[in-house]
Amino acid sequence: MAASGAAAALLRQRAPDVLHKLAGEGWEFTGIRVRVQARPAATAPAKIPKKQLDEAAATSLEALASRLGDEPLAKALQRLARHARRRAESDDDDQPLEGVKDQDPQQ
Repeated sequence: MAASGAAAALLRQRAPDVLHKLAGEGWEFTGIRVRVQARPAATAPAKIPKKQLDEAAATSLEALASRLGDEPLAKALQRLARHARRRAESDDDDQPLEGVKDQDPQQ
């Protein structure tokens, strides 16, 4: 039995060599038949949710930034918090992009 068509084709091509080797070991066969064993389809892996910052995470980032003494890191955390808030606000609105006309307003 072969697990795939490619494996079966390889076994069929190698059948004369396999018969010869088996005969050298004392086994007597008149032929080899190769069949493909169909396996059930593999289940799709579970979707991994995107890691997104919500309002609570943005608030925590801002609080941490205010306590930090490292100014570049504090500014980076504040930018990340602002980005998270803007993204949360834009997700609430189901508006088309600025400058882009809605092709089908009834959808």
